[in-house]
Amino acid sequence: MEEYFAAKAQLFTREHAQCAVIWCDDPYGQELASSVALGVSEVHRNDATEVTPSLLGTTFFGVSSWSRRHSLATSTSTTL
Repeated sequence: MEEYFAAKAQLFTREHAQCAVIWCDDPYGQELASSVALGVSEVHRNDATEVTPSLLGTTFFGVSSWSRRHSLATSTSTTL
């Protein structure tokens, strides 16, 4: 799990993103949110609404720590 976390953390750099929306319901999410050098909007599962699962992943809306409503998606495929 530590290797996965380290690889994922590399995506949250200025090279790959301007800001970050991070799930903070577990210790890994909390650590990631506190360690990245980007502006971070924390999202929690209790904030997710309009959840739509599919074979390609899940889409949903979430209210972030910036009090903004985000349209978010998780993917089980790299082609999404």
